[in-house]
This record gives sequence, structure tokens and C-alpha cells, in this order.
Amino acid sequence: MQQADTLVIGGGIAGLSTLWSLCVRGARSGLAGRLLLVEKEPICGSAASGRNAGIFRHLEHDAVSARLASRTGALLAELAPGDELLRRTGAVYLSSNVDDLQRLAVLGEEQAMVTRFLELGEMPSVDARLEGGEVRARLFVEDDGVLDVHGLLERLRRCALSRGASIRCNTTVERILVRGGRVVGVMLDGGEEIACGRIVLASGAWSASLGKSAGASIPLEPFRRHLVFLQTEEGSGVSDGTTIWRVDDQVYARPESGGFLASPCDETPWPAAVSPETDKQVLLELADRLARTMPAIASSVVRRQWACLRTFAPDRRPVVGADPRVEGLYWLAGLGGQGLSTALAGAEALARVMNEEEHILMDALSPARTLLKTTASPS
Repeated sequence: MQQADTLVIGGGIAGLSTLWSLCVRGARSGLAGRLLLVEKEPICGSAASGRNAGIFRHLEHDAVSARLASRTGALLAELAPGDELLRRTGAVYLSSNVDDLQRLAVLGEEQAMVTRFLELGEMPSVDARLEGGEVRARLFVEDDGVLDVHGLLERLRRCALSRGASIRCNTTVERILVRGGRVVGVMLDGGEEIACGRIVLASGAWSASLGKSAGASIPLEPFRRHLVFLQTEEGSGVSDGTTIWRVDDQVYARPESGGFLASPCDETPWPAAVSPETDKQVLLELADRLARTMPAIASSVVRRQWACLRTFAPDRRPVVGADPRVEGLYWLAGLGGQGLSTALAGAEALARVMNEEEHILMDALSPARTLLKTTASPS
């Protein structure tokens, strides 16, 4: 039987961030021990973490997510010098209700971020995309940008391995084993068991069912979202790389490889066990929203569309910390569409909790806030 001190389930941005954080912080305190990450896919980061638009957005849901994103930006600089992993192109946010943008500006001010409302003519490339659209209010967030997702995942993987952690791909956890109110290991789908004293659920849409197998239900719900690659008529995108995101009638587009990556920010409840299929109806929804917001690219040719899962807690905040019902069970889940912007900071917070240290955001992130009135019995 294989043994580990800490087992991380999930090899996407949440799991690899956790593995790296435990290696770094655990090495200072003796927490790390034998660290093992298991991933059900053949390659880490090939599910939701590798199928998104790579947008790094600081200001979205509330002050908690803004603080996590700000800290994640600092940790990215620790991982790689300069803008090697994060290209700070800036992003422009739109709304027909200026109060939406004022709220984002206030969040930015609280985090000492550079934001400003744009006048017509300040950013000609943005003006060109928006010409003829129905939205005029524009907020520019200077530090937002685009992540090298695969570069980040590979950097985290290599750093963790170099510090003695282990990774097993093609390894599916069937259930968590609990005895006497604490975790003792996991059972894999082939019947193999791995003994461990601590488990981190960082497996995105699959975290909820695994938690349930331990008698620790949390109401996490996965949703399907589409992404589309649009080829512009002239065969070239916009060189400045600025993302445009409408926050009231949700739609975004960012330049990529001579075209645009775009999404209508659709959300359809979708079971974690079923691979998300694409729906052609979503293309009509995207075309309508682009026509009203960014008319210049609304008629672009669709070269590819795909879908991935985004998983949320009811309050749409990440779930980070120790489960109060099962000793040795920890969560880094419910990152929704903010995984790339918040996972590193969330993993750092989790490592502090596992090391019995304080963290200022733990009450806001704790799994305890999401508890159901009744939970399933351990399997």
C-alpha cells in the first residue's frame, strides 16, 4: 500500500498551487512530509484549468476575491521574474449601469490598484471594437492581463517535484476512507488504497462528491461555460491584447492568435461526471451580445468552440480551509471562473491553516460557512 503524509486530489491550478504552497511553507515548518498529488487525467491541467481564456482579473465578485487576486499577482512574481507568466495588458470593463463600474473602481482603490474611467479616444483599439455598440461607460484596470496558463502549471509542477513531492496521473480516487472521524486514506477506482493523514480536495467539479464520500457534503455546483475562437475578417487581431468585458450583459473578448477568444459567460448546471458538450445555440447568444457590445467583431468567423466546467459555492466565494466535521480533510474548491486569479493565494492561505497559522481571510473562506443542515454518512 502506498503511503503519504498529505494527499492532494486534483492536478489543475488548485491542486498544483496547493502542492507548491505546501512544499514551500511546509519545508519551513516540517509540515510537508511525504506529499503526493493524484490526477485522474493523463496530464495535469488538461481539464478546466487548461480550457479557459487565461484572463487574469483582479476585480470581480467582492473584496475577498480582489485580495486573493492581488496576492496571487505577487506570488506569480515570486515564481517567475518580470511578466514571464502574467502579461499585464490591462482590461476594459463596460456596463450600461455606471454603478457597476464604480463598485469595481472602489474595490480597486481598496487594493491600491490603478483604475480609471476612459474617455472616447484614449484607447483607439478599444474604441474600434466598441464603435456602434450600446455601452459607453468604460473602466480600465491596468494590472489585469493574460496568463501563460500552461507555463504556470508546468512551473508549479516542476517546482513541487524539485522539492520532493510526487505526482501520479491516470489515478482516479473513488472515495475517501474515514475512521473514527478522521481521514486515513483513499480508495482508487481499481481498489488500490493509499494511506494518508491529510487530504486536500482540489479537484474542481469532483470535489463535492469526494467530500460526500467522507460524510462532508458541501453544496458545490458545476456549470458549463462556452469559449469560442473567432477569426477576424482581416485575419488579424488587436496588437495591444486588451480584454474587453461587459459586466452587466455578460460577454467578453480578448485578442488571441490573429483573432479573439470570446464567451457569452453562459452558465448551465452540468454534472461533473459528464464531459461538457457544446451547444450551437450558445453561438447565437454570443453573436447577439457581441452585436450590441462589440459590433466590429460580431461577424467574425467561428473557427472553434468548446466548453468547460466552473464550480461555485452558493455565495460564489472559494472554499478554503479545514473541514470542521472530518479531521484531516481540507478544501481548496469552488474557485469558479477565478481559479487562475485566486488559486495561488488560496493555496497559500490553506497551507497556513494546515500549519496552524492565522490568516486574515479564513472566516470568509472557511468550509464551515457553506455547511448543509444534513450531511451524508461516510461510505
